[in-house]
Amino acid sequence: MSVSVALSAAAAGNAAAANYAAQQARKEAHQAKCKIVLAQFDSKTGSVEQAREYSECVQFMYPVEDNSPAPMSVKISIACILICAIVGMIIGATHMRDDEPIDMFMAGLVGLISGCVGALIVGFFALVGVILS
Repeated sequence: MSVSVALSAAAAGNAAAANYAAQQARKEAHQAKCKIVLAQFDSKTGSVEQAREYSECVQFMYPVEDNSPAPMSVKISIACILICAIVGMIIGATHMRDDEPIDMFMAGLVGLISGCVGALIVGFFALVGVILS
């Protein structure tokens, strides 16, 4: 049994190596094609299809790094939403604790929704960079 496991592991390794080599070959072929497209494209006489191919090659050959602070802003706004929702729910439920259970539930729900709305407003300003710039 250990021989079959070793053979299957070796076959999987060979397949992975062959797959990587094939991907590299495709990437190099695409780079070579894009170099030709970039050199030969004329914006005055080119068709729409040629312009699309040129655009794709520009994006492939010269990728743009995304250095925007949006991912951190998204994390902060989600944390604000959760914190405000929990705090609003607790305040809403404890404020009405002498009433019926359904009133406590509704007050907690109103607190949850108002906390989410407030946090969404903060999150919106964080995403557009007013707060986090």
